[in-house]
Amino acid sequence: MRILAVDPAIRKPQAYSIWVDEKLQDWGEVELEQFLSWIGRTRPCPDWVFCEGQYSGVNARDTIRLARISGRIEQKARDVAAAFVVLNPLDWQRRIFGRKARPIRAVGRTGRAQAIARGFIVEARLVTREHISPDCVEAILVGAAAVGCVHGCSVTGKALVVCGAGARPTSRGGAPCQTQRISPKRST
Repeated sequence: MRILAVDPAIRKPQAYSIWVDEKLQDWGEVELEQFLSWIGRTRPCPDWVFCEGQYSGVNARDTIRLARISGRIEQKARDVAAAFVVLNPLDWQRRIFGRKARPIRAVGRTGRAQAIARGFIVEARLVTREHISPDCVEAILVGAAAVGCVHGCSVTGKALVVCGAGARPTSRGGAPCQTQRISPKRST
C-alpha cells in the first residue's frame, strides 16, 4: 500500500511524505506545479493521497486559496486513480498526540512533533538533512496518521501498532484504533 501525505501551502513549497507498507520512504518539499506533475509520473502511483485540511475561520482568503490547492491535488490524485482523503487537523493530531489533544495551528514547530517526525526519519534511515522544516514535520505526521487510518493501526510516538480484533492498549501507552478500516476505491 503506497500512501502520499501532503501539507498544502500557499506561499511555500508543498511538504510531502511517502509511505510504503507502513514505512516512511521519502519526505521533502517541492513547488506546487512540480509536485502535481510528479504525482502523475511516480511509479507505482500512490494508492492513497492524504491532504491536511485547513483551519477555517482564521483567514477566509487563505482558507479559500488552500482549498483551491487541495482541489488541484485531489484532481491529480483522481487522474492517477488514487483515493483522496482530507484529514482534519484535529483528527490527525489526536491520532498522533492522543485523544485529549487540543488543536495546535503550528504543530510542526513544537518540540514533541519534531521528535516524533525525527523518530520516523531515523527509523527509515532517511536522515539526509539536519533541519526538518515545520511543514515537513506536519506532512510526516499526517502520513503517520494516514497509515493508521488505512492499516487500522494505533499511532504511538514513532511506533505503529497494528490492532487486531480484541487488541489491547500497548505497553507504550497507545490505544487501539477506534476508526473503521477504510479501503481505497479505484475508478475503472
